[in-house]
Amino acid sequence: QAGPCAENPCGDPEIGHTCRATSDTEYTCSCAPGYVFNGVTCAESSANPCYPGTVATTDGLGGYTCNCTAGYMAEDIEDSGDVTQQRCIEDVCYNKCDNGTCSRTPRLGSDSAYRCECHEGYDVKRNDQGEYCEAIGCSSNPCGPPEEGHQCSVSGDNGYACTCASKYFFNGTECEKATNALCSPGRLGAQANT
Repeated sequence: QAGPCAENPCGDPEIGHTCRATSDTEYTCSCAPGYVFNGVTCAESSANPCYPGTVATTDGLGGYTCNCTAGYMAEDIEDSGDVTQQRCIEDVCYNKCDNGTCSRTPRLGSDSAYRCECHEGYDVKRNDQGEYCEAIGCSSNPCGPPEEGHQCSVSGDNGYACTCASKYFFNGTECEKATNALCSPGRLGAQANT
């Protein structure tokens, strides 16, 4: 494993700590039960004075602040003795609505906890996990089954382009399996994968 997780900054993975790179130089930790991510590593939870779903950040003067970790959002602030703590709840919009914007206000009559406002060229679709944004020109998988490695991308107004799996080519409509029959007998040729 390369990048910021190469040296296991979260701690021993055999205990259950996992590191996830968020950029080439930054990372976040998912910690084993009884541990919390303190912004640097997984520390025993008794070392974190904040609520679950939060991380204590020291200010260098012996104090600290409690902030929500990735996937959580602030619910309220609560005074606890001489420390103000931030209580965090799961963020229903975390990692939702790619190719759009997530709103924490659900649609009227929807059982989803959020709604997607999709960018131009994308439509709101729903499945049992909630809403998501799907490219308009790609909604019927015109390139072929994605599980076979074919990818569809929006091109122009409701148009699409295909990136085909190995040994397939885009014939202008769909991904077609390349065969030797594409070349005339006695001629060599190659079909580009677009």
